[in-house]
Formats: sequence, structure tokens, C-alpha cells
Amino acid sequence: TKAAEAGMSDLIRRNPDFRSAHLIIGPYRRENVRLAAEAAKQQNAVLVSPYFAAENLVDNNPNYQQVNPSLQTHCEAILEYIGKRFRPDQVLLVCRGRDIELERLKLFQDAHRQMQLRSYSRDTAALREFVIADEGDNANFRINVQPMLQGRDTLAIIVPSWSSESFVNALLQQINTARAGSYDYTVFGMPQWIEYERIDYSLYQDLKLHITTSYYVNREQWAVQDFQRSYFNRVGAMPAPESYLGYDVTLYYCRMLRKYGTRFQYSLRDDPGQGLHTRFE
Repeated sequence: TKAAEAGMSDLIRRNPDFRSAHLIIGPYRRENVRLAAEAAKQQNAVLVSPYFAAENLVDNNPNYQQVNPSLQTHCEAILEYIGKRFRPDQVLLVCRGRDIELERLKLFQDAHRQMQLRSYSRDTAALREFVIADEGDNANFRINVQPMLQGRDTLAIIVPSWSSESFVNALLQQINTARAGSYDYTVFGMPQWIEYERIDYSLYQDLKLHITTSYYVNREQWAVQDFQRSYFNRVGAMPAPESYLGYDVTLYYCRMLRKYGTRFQYSLRDDPGQGLHTRFE
């Protein structure tokens, strides 16, 4: 695609392999995914998007498969985990006063309400929220966490914020300071936090940080070790995260294509798969 819409359009028009394919994996960028998905629909091929995570990119397209979980899926997974360990009144949503972050609080509230309805719970109250004034992206955030903690000794603190490592660092430091004594705080962060470089990992440990991710490689498993050896023998390097993703996506979807034919997408619910780095459910 050359990371360009023109490159994607050119492939769609001129590439015979694309036009005759039953299964197409990729591309990466949003607009290219949209173009490829529409083309796949028209030629009755299945397009698998390994990277793109946002929802509502395509409408009414059963040929489009999105591998990367959306933010809403991460929200639901976090709340499902919390619901088995905390009461709703022990859950706190925290973010900055930015529209995009406030929208994420709504995702959590909607997911919580649906979970309560499915469980026939009488407790339909919204989760508690604490919005911190937005001071821009600077290195010296002044955050007073006392009003949000209110002397509670047990809290599950969800922080759906990731654009500013400085903000997250300042927030975690303040929560950890307030944790002195017998208070039991567990912080739930976002997948992007894995890439942070300046936060002291002891903060993560002290606050029992939990992060959702669709990617986990258990290097003790023989299948993973066998893949690593084969990969190293072939290319002279250890596999990167993209290596596991590419291998798992290609293997799972090609198996489905072989087993069910070109309309295999209608059988995905009945045939989950376990890859080296994730589950396909």
C-alpha cells in the first residue's frame, strides 16, 4: 500500500492476486482498511484487519474481520474482572477533563449498566467518577487525590487515560502516597502504559497495576519455544510481537478457510482458536 490511499487503490484496481483472493490480511492504516474492506465485500472475499482497533469503521459488511479488540472490549474485560472482586461502590473512574477522556468514562458506565442488567441486579447506580482539571501536557501536574479517595480503605481505580505519561506518573505517585497505612488500592490502566519509559515500576507493583492486553506469550510453553527456535533458525533473530501476531492470524484464518470454505466468517463463533499470543473467540 506504501502507507497511502493511492497505493491501496492501485492494488485494488490492478493487482490480480488481490482481486482473486478469498482471504486478505491487512492493511494497517485506517483509510486503507476502509478501502480494502469495501473492495473485499464487493468481490466476496474476507478481509482480516490485524491492527486497526477502532469501532464503526465499516457498516453492514459481514466480510470484515477485526482482530484487534476495541476500547469497548477492553472496558468490558476490566469490569468483568473487577465485578468478581469488588463491589460497585468500591470502583472509581478517574480521568482528565478532556472530552475524549470523558467519552471513555461513558464507555465504562454503559458497560457497567449492561452488566448489571444482565445479572438482574437491583443496584443500577452509576460508578463513581473523579475528573481532574486538565492542565495541558506538562511535567508538573498538581493533583489532589484526597477528595476522590475519601478515606476509603479498598478501591479499584480505573484510569482510562494514556496520552500523557507525565499525568499518569503524577497520579500514581499521589495515589501511592495516600495509600499509606492499611488502604488497599488496585489500579487498572490501559494497554498503552506498557510502552511508558519513565514511570518507576515499583509504583506499578505497589498499586497492583492491572493492564488489559490481547497479547501474551507464555515462553514456558513448548509450542512457543518451538516457534522461537524455528524463527531464529530461519531469520537469525528472535520473533517480535508482530511475528507472533502474523503467524497466529494467518494460521487461524487459513485453517478456517480450509475447514469451512470461503464463507467461513459465519462459523467463527462455533470454532474458537488458541494461538501462541492470544485466543480467537
